[in-house]
Amino acid sequence: MLHRSLLASALLLLAATAQAATFTVNTTDDFNDASPGDGQCASAASQCTLRAAIQEINALGESANTIRFNIPGGPHTIWPQFAGLPDITVPVTIDGTTQPGSQPNTLPVGTNAIVAVGIDGRDAGSAPGLVFKPGSGGSEVRGLRVTRFQGGGIVIDGEGQPGSVNDIILRGNFIGTDGSGAGDDVNGGAANGPHGIYATGGAGGTAIGGGGLAGRNLIVGGVQGSAVTMAWGAHGTQVIDNLIGTNRAGTQRNATQVGVLLEEAARTAIVVGNTIGAAHTGVLIRHGGTDPQGDAHAFRGNRIGIGPGGENIAGSEDGVHITNAGRSATMPWNNAIGGAAQDQGNTIAHWGRNGVRIARLNDPAAPASSRNTILGNSIFGNGALGIELIDITVIPPLGGQPQEPPPAAINGGQAAPAITSALVGGGGVQLAYQFSGPPGQAYYIEVFTNSACDASGYGEGQTLLTRINLPDASGGQHTAQLQPLLPGTVLTLTATAHQGQSPTGGTSEFSRCLAVGQTAGGGNPQPGRPGIAPVPTLGHAALALLSAFVGGLGLHMRRRNS
Repeated sequence: MLHRSLLASALLLLAATAQAATFTVNTTDDFNDASPGDGQCASAASQCTLRAAIQEINALGESANTIRFNIPGGPHTIWPQFAGLPDITVPVTIDGTTQPGSQPNTLPVGTNAIVAVGIDGRDAGSAPGLVFKPGSGGSEVRGLRVTRFQGGGIVIDGEGQPGSVNDIILRGNFIGTDGSGAGDDVNGGAANGPHGIYATGGAGGTAIGGGGLAGRNLIVGGVQGSAVTMAWGAHGTQVIDNLIGTNRAGTQRNATQVGVLLEEAARTAIVVGNTIGAAHTGVLIRHGGTDPQGDAHAFRGNRIGIGPGGENIAGSEDGVHITNAGRSATMPWNNAIGGAAQDQGNTIAHWGRNGVRIARLNDPAAPASSRNTILGNSIFGNGALGIELIDITVIPPLGGQPQEPPPAAINGGQAAPAITSALVGGGGVQLAYQFSGPPGQAYYIEVFTNSACDASGYGEGQTLLTRINLPDASGGQHTAQLQPLLPGTVLTLTATAHQGQSPTGGTSEFSRCLAVGQTAGGGNPQPGRPGIAPVPTLGHAALALLSAFVGGLGLHMRRRNS
């Protein structure tokens, strides 16, 4: 009996293993499989089409399937017809790198990948390109071009079933671009709409990029769409070391209204080491829904609006825009832009409005957006303030002028420090500043240097000079010894509450600027406000109020006139 049981188990194992298949696509045709489930990828013409391969693996219903490519000649494009390709409902690896002529990226910056096979949706109507549905968890797509699909390039949809589509991997692909930088690829003509990659319906653990240089994707969104979107409970998404909204080198912007969009209860995304360009907004986090875990997204080590050589790849609005979002009850922070550890900071530059903007819009009953931390970043060259905290649910808006107290609904109303002097002495610069907090509450005070002060008199933060650990801010008056700096170097500060080295409160706006060698109150400062006098703004509160009516992405007008 024991031998019979072992034999039966072995036969079952062999049967299951036999069901997992490898099919090799050998044609660009789009015919159906002649007999789905017979273990053969073959159309009526005895060709293995991509459509037939997907139909066959779905019918087999087993895991560990592989679709390879060996189409004579090349490079090649497959043109799915009518309603597009079948949804994928079992695990499969679609490996475009097997097509002769393919080459993975080997560059540390940019991509020299050759993607020799792709699918194009110009004849597929409103269909998406590849769709991963419940049952397809663990699938991977690598080395494939996906272009011109009106329903989105790659869609990962858990259909609201927890755990049904986890751990999809997308690496080494060109999404929304053929990588040529020629013809209509220059202006986004190959982009998918409305999203390049879309994770939704509770999809978990999607990995976009990562896995070394060969894993870097080049992702372009449409002129009215996003490159990467997570929504409706998508969680644990990792977006690592990709080129988003740019050309191959990351030096020029390509179409892409929004680079990365997180909305409608998406949570816990980790976005690290990407180069992000966009015509409108680099990163948009909005409408976090009612998920008790909130947003809890982390953006670290990215170039947002700036290429690897300092190129301007930014758009007309904000580098990072957070609106009506960020209310986690389970994380020490809600959304983390940068971090306290080395190399976690982002570079956010060249945007037409703010580097980082956190706002509450439309409804005074909307949840507060608290505990959004902004640490370790380089923020500079933006058209308005480096960090803007504003509540536009009331009239007039709260925080509509940089000298006004921050709104309580945004980052808990965290005020910025006020620099009182920055005098040369003691072998460096003696910094004095005013800042108050509850007794026993610790703060990070970040000190930045800038080549110039913002025209408003308030700052950005181009270079992080040091991070002061202030264990108790209740005294109100504080000093610090800084390294030697040239007279005239412009300083700014931010404040973030922390406990045990973990941020626990939202970050303030940047302080009023003060140059090394100056004491606050020089020139013609505003009464009762130490620091450099701001250049008058023209109707900022009115502009902020008007911006509440701007549709589309919920983004707003520039903070000040140019």
